[in-house]
Amino acid sequence: MGGQVDIQLRRSGTIYVVDVKGEMDLYNASRLKDVIKTLIDRNVRQYIINLEALDYCDSSGIGAILYIFSELRKRGMLMVVSGPRGSVKRVIELTKLVGYLPLAADLNEALARLRERAPAAGAADHPAERPADRPAERAADRASDRPADRPADRPAEPAPPERNPSTGKGPAHGNQPGSSQRGPG
Repeated sequence: MGGQVDIQLRRSGTIYVVDVKGEMDLYNASRLKDVIKTLIDRNVRQYIINLEALDYCDSSGIGAILYIFSELRKRGMLMVVSGPRGSVKRVIELTKLVGYLPLAADLNEALARLRERAPAAGAADHPAERPADRPAERAADRASDRPADRPADRPAEPAPPERNPSTGKGPAHGNQPGSSQRGPG
């Protein structure tokens, strides 16, 4: 049998804080999804999943958080996961969700992030919640398009000329000055 999870709700203005305490696993992860579904039905638009008091979370718990994030995002709603600690934080890191889920170190940071990024009613998705819209990550994306040995301020070198596949030498197509091949004449 699984551990016990305690889920409590509180509000800060229009933001609902969902405090998850104890152990979230296969046996009880669906409870978190049920709570969020109820809030979605009430048209709550901003959520913090507060994990500061969560001691244990298995893959089912992570799956529930991912499901919730996906459902909220589809509806143009915002969510931040706050305060993962210890083994829960380690699971999030090992599953490489650090760059995917909007994470905050603690509840105050999560509240501040949602307050500054709250979309207008009916907005489909707030750009600040999409990782590629953060300036540092856009720059990282551009940097990943160039070879690691070429500095960002140096232009790409031209591609070498194509080689003739049959000889492995010279141009692949047509005659070039100095070529031993004769063209139509």
